[in-house]
Formats: sequence, C-alpha cells, structure tokens
Amino acid sequence: MRSTFMGLEIGRRSIITHQATLDITGHNVANANTPGYTRQVASIQTTAPYAAPSMYNIQPGQFGTGVMVGEIRRLRDEFIDMQIRNESQASGYWEAMQTTLDTIEMILNEPGDQGLRAVLDGLWEAWQSLSESPESDAVREVVKERGMAVADAFHHMYNQLIALRRDLNSQVKAKVEEINSIARQLADVNGQIKAVILSEQVPNDLLDRRDLLLDKLSRLVDAQIIIESNETATVLIGGAPLVMGGRTVSLGLNTDSDGMYQVVWDLDPESHPGTVITGRPAGSADMEVVINSGELSGLLEARGF
Repeated sequence: MRSTFMGLEIGRRSIITHQATLDITGHNVANANTPGYTRQVASIQTTAPYAAPSMYNIQPGQFGTGVMVGEIRRLRDEFIDMQIRNESQASGYWEAMQTTLDTIEMILNEPGDQGLRAVLDGLWEAWQSLSESPESDAVREVVKERGMAVADAFHHMYNQLIALRRDLNSQVKAKVEEINSIARQLADVNGQIKAVILSEQVPNDLLDRRDLLLDKLSRLVDAQIIIESNETATVLIGGAPLVMGGRTVSLGLNTDSDGMYQVVWDLDPESHPGTVITGRPAGSADMEVVINSGELSGLLEARGF
C-alpha cells in the first residue's frame, strides 16, 4: 500500500531537481567568459516507480515516484573539436610563417624608396653616368659612394637577418618549454579525471580544462590526440607518446655548431621533469621529434634547419 507521504516525497524531489537545474544555469552564466568552458545541461529523468513487479503485487499498475537529475552533460561535439584542432595546427604553422615573412619584408623594406632596389638602382645609374663620362672624377666618386652604400645595405640586412634567425631560435626554445608545461598539466588533469571517473562521477569542469590544454597544444604542434575510455587524453607527436595517463616524456633541445636548436625526445633518465636543454650536441643518441605542423614547425622552417 502506498504511503500517505508519497505526494510530499514527489514534491520534495521535484523541488530538489529543479533547484539543481537552476544551479547549473547559474554555473553557466557565471562562466560565460571563462576560456574553454562548455555549457552544461541537466538530463532530467523519472525516478524508479512503485511498486516493483512481484507475484504478491496486487496494485493496478506502477505509480510514479517523481523526478531526478540523471546526469549533467556538456554540450560539446568531439568531432568538431577534432576538426578545429586539425585546422589549428595549420593555422599555427602559417601564422608563424607569416610573422617571419612580414619581418623579412620590413628588413628588405620592399617595396619602398629606401629599400634594396632603390640602392641598387642608384648604383646602376652611377655606372651609366660613368660609361658616358669616364674621365670625370666627380662621376667616379659617385660610383664609389653608391657602391659603398650598396655594401652597407647588404651588411645591414645581413645583420638583421642573422638577428631574426637567432630570435626565431629563441622562440623555438620557448615553444618547447610551453609544450612541456602543457604536457605536465595534462598529465595532472588526467590523474584527477581518472579519480573522479572511478568514483562514478562526471568531471565536466576537468574535461573542459583537458580540452582547453589540448586546444593550446594543437596550435603549437601536430599532436595526435586519443581520448581513452576513462576520458583521459593520450597525446602522440610523430607517433611517439608525449602524454600517457599521468606520465609524460619531455621534449629536449640539442644544439649544432651554430647554436641552433634541434628538438629531440629527452630520454635521459636522470633528467628532471620539465628539463628542456639536454646539454648534448646535435647528433647524439637522442631521437629527433618528427614535427610536421603547428607553430613550432613554422618557426623551425622559417629559421632554417
């Protein structure tokens, strides 16, 4: 026989459920400007009916017992995430290339009245004048001055291009440090997600944090991302693991004779987590990282290998 308090219990469950939906709405509004946040929605479902089927059940049918929040879902599409990350890799590569080419254009100052072409045109004009008046000391002096101006222009541009290459090399180091930092954060978030999943809860905010880190990483390097069944992320670069569960393999940097960095896997077991510079010359036993896209690839290609 149904309890006389069943109606009160149904009302209580309804209030609790709809209060939870209001709390979720408030959480969405509060995080409207939070980077990486994904809107959440409550999945409402009925509670278990009364009474359970049995041979002694003489009720005319099952009575509803109210409503509950079955789960809190993120309104996010993993397929779209994958497409965006793939395009982010190409976008990061081309933006790095564009920034470098814009800088080179400023160094060459072309097109412009003070660029290399203008200096060379002045030299050709001086030579033309000299061919017409080879005996003129004044014209000869002009040729000499114009030639020195061309040499100075080439020397100045060379120094600026060398400085640009060194700056790009420094940026390679900074990007490797950033990739290692993101990898360590991902490993930490993976551990937290795994713990929440084991407790049979849904770590929506942690998943947002995971996806934000993956988005940042995808812009830096062509990472292959695998979302495991326990919602942790495995990240591969060139087929080799960068992040697996709570473990990471750091990227390192070897240097050649010109001081240019080569990105390698830092497989030194004695290195500390987050170590970037391996301190070994290029050509040592470290395995080179295969990088085909992303900002890091653009910087390496613009700098020159």
